[in-house]
Formats: sequence, structure tokens, C-alpha cells
Amino acid sequence: MAGVQGERAMAEERCLKAILQSIREIYTRRAEIDIVDKSGATRPTPVYFVCSKCALLHTTIQIRQPKVKAGRIDCLECGELVHQWSGGFYDFTDWQPVRLEAV
Repeated sequence: MAGVQGERAMAEERCLKAILQSIREIYTRRAEIDIVDKSGATRPTPVYFVCSKCALLHTTIQIRQPKVKAGRIDCLECGELVHQWSGGFYDFTDWQPVRLEAV
């Protein structure tokens, strides 16, 4: 039992390290993306979504748009709907899977 718990703790640690690395990469990309809200009120924001079918973690950048947007994103692994939006002033760009690699 202790071996299983130790393996799970190590897997959770690897997952957290991958998420933190992904956040660092998003902020680096965010600095490179030239998206400016005309009101100057908001900046691109990193967002994460998890597929309810295969549990693949997805990362994206949420941006405020001057016009109402609608859209959907399907899982890049299994094709299941991950996120859908309509009637809001936000859009999502730069969708990528977060692949967990063994450390």
C-alpha cells in the first residue's frame, strides 16, 4: 500500500511540475503576443481546461474581444467537447495539450 501511495505522490508532483512549466511558457508567449484591448482594461489570461473523457489537460490564452464571440474547443486527444462559450466578449487562442512527461 505504501508503494502505491508513494507512486501516486510522485505522479502528482510530476503533474504539478508540468503545470507550473506550462504556466511559465504561457506567460512567456503572452509577452510575445501583441493583443491589445482597445479599452486597455484587460490583458490576455492563461486558462486551463481538463477533458472530462480522457483527462487531458489543455492550456489556452483567454482574450477580451470588442465584439461578442462564440465558439467551442474539442479535446486534442479524443475529440470530446472541452469548453464551449457564447454571448461573451472573450475568445480563446493558442490551444495546446499539456503533456506530462516522466521526470
